[in-house]
Amino acid sequence: MTESAARTASAYLVESIPRGLEDLRGTPDVRYTEDVLVSLTRRAQSTIDLTAMYWALLSDPESVDEKGFTDEQLRRMGAGDGRALYQALGDAAARGVSIRILQRPGFSGQKQESDKLHEQFPDRVSIHSIEMGKWYGGAGIMHQKIWIVDSRHIYVGSANMDWKSMSQVKEIGIAVEDCPELAADVTRYFESWLTFSTLTPACVEVFDPVVRVDRVVPRWSDLVPSTERCESPLADENYTTRYGCTSQLHLNSAP
Repeated sequence: MTESAARTASAYLVESIPRGLEDLRGTPDVRYTEDVLVSLTRRAQSTIDLTAMYWALLSDPESVDEKGFTDEQLRRMGAGDGRALYQALGDAAARGVSIRILQRPGFSGQKQESDKLHEQFPDRVSIHSIEMGKWYGGAGIMHQKIWIVDSRHIYVGSANMDWKSMSQVKEIGIAVEDCPELAADVTRYFESWLTFSTLTPACVEVFDPVVRVDRVVPRWSDLVPSTERCESPLADENYTTRYGCTSQLHLNSAP
């Protein structure tokens, strides 16, 4: 990283503090999920890439989890934080930002809020499903939460695309702004999952000696005997990150 780029990059912790526990706020240099994700989305000029385990940004008094609550009660609980992020995503698509979403399919084939965004902005919002159950015998989910904005800013953390992850659950993450070098690494990781979403499941049942059960795994898994194992389609240098514990990204200290 050049010295000038290093000076402009910034990293900070991001957390969610449940409503009613506001006395836990105020940690120096810590920012809050509901503010950071909306801010990054509103700042987006060209691209947003994100992963989502599920979508529940919009409160629904008819849903099992929220049934019986009034609109005023949901407002006091922080439901507006989710609506603000959903609106920011729609506004970004409306002004021409390309949004790529990697997500777990909805339960029982139900439409998700992301599907509504795609229907409203079919040329701007693309959805790519990750169905881990087809690769692992019905088990497993995509659980990661990653945002990449304009190939410069990133968020990696625990917060789901759920208004309760912003105002009712303790979450933690990190955001890095104005660091294209690190964003490029996260993008390579995102692209590997994007490729994974296009593959036809090719699995085999093997014995797992650690947990001592038979498991269904991809044919390139290390559990598959080497004589039967195929090469992973993701073993490509295009998906290899540049920085890590053995190749660290060096930054200049702020003046």
